[in-house]
Amino acid sequence: MDRNKRLAELLGICWHDLVPNDWPHNSLLPIKHFRCANCDIYTNKCEADINPDFAGDPRLVLRECEKTERGREFILHFLLSHRKPEILQRLLNTSGNVADEAIEFLEKEGE
Repeated sequence: MDRNKRLAELLGICWHDLVPNDWPHNSLLPIKHFRCANCDIYTNKCEADINPDFAGDPRLVLRECEKTERGREFILHFLLSHRKPEILQRLLNTSGNVADEAIEFLEKEGE
């Protein structure tokens, strides 16, 4: 499973699976509109633009983790398990390490 989608699921964030909008007049519009199959929002953006990119932005992982109790526990774990220079390096690294660490922590906590 895609790590961005898995982390969104663990944090209770809707992963927008977009389907073409079935409005009868949609074909007349110059911009395609989509509907999320999970939460029924409507958008003219594609999935890549509307879903979070946790792997590419470690700060986003921490921002979203702040919103849940288990996420705040991960932030505390993250800050206590790394030295200061390493924390900064990990927050600047866009390879998805922080997202992977959050997934591992949240899955363990969920058991």
